[in-house]
Amino acid sequence: MTVVAAILSLAIVAFAMLGFEIPTSELHLIVWVALIGNASLVSNLSSVQERYQGRLVWMIALAVLVTALGYRFRTQGLARGDSETSPDSSSSISR
Repeated sequence: MTVVAAILSLAIVAFAMLGFEIPTSELHLIVWVALIGNASLVSNLSSVQERYQGRLVWMIALAVLVTALGYRFRTQGLARGDSETSPDSSSSISR
């Protein structure tokens, strides 16, 4: 699961670097910089243990989830509040 999320996250960063507009590409870039920075810092300060990187690897899956949910909200109009259940789109009530 984490490997699939990592591949998707790297693909998002790559497409953003090619010029595609992806709203959450900065989030993915920050996550990768944090992971690489954590790996280099921890490997220089202590012995190499995968438990140190395991504390941050969940951020990749979270970034992919945020991107997927953001895409779903944008395509369904929920990000703007245009849902069918919103009070603005309900039928008018006569008083």
